[in-house]
Amino acid sequence: MARRVIRQHSDLAVDHDFWNRHKKAMGPERRLWVRCLEDAIECVTGRAIACGRIERQRIVRQEMRWFASKRIEPGSYLWVCGMLNYDPGTIREELAKRTRKEKG
Repeated sequence: MARRVIRQHSDLAVDHDFWNRHKKAMGPERRLWVRCLEDAIECVTGRAIACGRIERQRIVRQEMRWFASKRIEPGSYLWVCGMLNYDPGTIREELAKRTRKEKG
């Protein structure tokens, strides 16, 4: 199975061809879950947060717990990746690299 990761956010890997071919064919529910995943990535990478430092840290911790979760019910990280046919490990690896760069 080919690895597929959503559109680029910061240093995250991308399969632009997959995204461009399929975004119009995605139904509204799939587009919603793609946007939810993008929002979580934006929160972790600091792209979508316009609040104080303490609140940002809380949001980042909350989103990182979501990415690390092993739960599989609807709305969980693994469920969203499965529904969208994305490799959850690849996204986790890229997020870990990004957060290490920010700390280092």
